[in-house]
Amino acid sequence: MLDSLTFLFEKFFLFSNFNIFKCLWQEKQESAVKCPVLRRGDLLEVQRTLFIHYGIYLGDNRVAHLMPDIMTVLTNDKQLIKPVVTNKRLILGCIYRNASIRVDSVEDFAYGAQIMVNDMDVKMKCQALASEEVARRAEKLVGDIPYSLLWNNCEHFVTYCRYGTPVSQQTEKFCDCLKTIIRDQRSVALTVGIGVMYIIHAVYFVILNHVPKIGEGRVAHFLPDILPVCTKEKSIVEQVVTNERLILGVLAKAASVRVDSLADFAFGDQIQVNKTDSMVSVRPLNGQKVAQRAEKLIGSFFYSLL
Repeated sequence: MLDSLTFLFEKFFLFSNFNIFKCLWQEKQESAVKCPVLRRGDLLEVQRTLFIHYGIYLGDNRVAHLMPDIMTVLTNDKQLIKPVVTNKRLILGCIYRNASIRVDSVEDFAYGAQIMVNDMDVKMKCQALASEEVARRAEKLVGDIPYSLLWNNCEHFVTYCRYGTPVSQQTEKFCDCLKTIIRDQRSVALTVGIGVMYIIHAVYFVILNHVPKIGEGRVAHFLPDILPVCTKEKSIVEQVVTNERLILGVLAKAASVRVDSLADFAFGDQIQVNKTDSMVSVRPLNGQKVAQRAEKLIGSFFYSLL
């Protein structure tokens, strides 16, 4: 249940920034900007494409910050992990819920954006800890860490270090906005849209008797998925599509008709068979024809919610 709620909230969080998602794929580094005078323990923030990114200044031009990153899953080679985290590395890190608290130069942390210093001090209700304590907390946490867009992101990291309590104002503001929308009766259209999304996620072909190529207990279904865009490694793509892969597939308009086991397709939910037959006015084709059509469509597709 908690995982499902997290899935919905994270999906809405990403959709709220949908109009700028396409910029995530750009790997171009912005031009450098003038950096303010920094002191050890300062909380730094920069505006990124999709969110505000936060870090803790450690001194000597070094910043500790939490970044989603797939590279630490794939290799232990520090020379490969050390370079600046690219957007594709970040996206795949989100997909696998893997991140690291890493130390980069101020320039690499800023990535060409203007740096704001301790701006959060006026927004937080609690007083900041001593600067040295802030820096030491950040240094102790350097290393791999699980990632969650809502529950464990870069803002949680810096607020824990500087104020002693991990919170995310970005997440709180989004959740408050979501509550307002849900309460507002003018949000009927949005509610319907969310319902359509859930229905599309549940669209399936259940083929139990006539599956000459798919096989007994296997299901062909259409599912948004980002991973085929990022890799052609079948052993990775064929794994069960996670919520993060699905969300990013929707945003990138990428999907596939794939074959999974009945258990992976159901994902723990109860399966209803041929329920749509009573909802449509046309007579269904015979099972053999349905199975053959499904088999012919297996492969990558362009995705559209509508």
